[in-house]
Amino acid sequence: MHFTSFRPWLVPVAASLLLASCQGQSTTATETAAGGQPTEAAPTDTASVPTPNDGITPALLAQHIKVLASDEFQGRRPFTVGEEKATTYLANEFKKLGLQP
Repeated sequence: MHFTSFRPWLVPVAASLLLASCQGQSTTATETAAGGQPTEAAPTDTASVPTPNDGITPALLAQHIKVLASDEFQGRRPFTVGEEKATTYLANEFKKLGLQP
């Protein structure tokens, strides 16, 4: 494929069109809901928003990653014993969290 007919102005024009399409609408403190009633916008001050205490820590995530990445799970490839072990492990962890199918 030869690019001799490639027009040098095509890339800047395409980039300009993409950037223009990404412009969002201006937001105000209140938005209008589907029923026409004004609703409050989310607070912009994140200091007043409480941090969830859900027990997820970097150490806990690292432990789950270490287990799932172990050789015992054989890469978790589809239709293998490793896949069965991985899905069983995840299902058990979800049950511990109280999640239901």
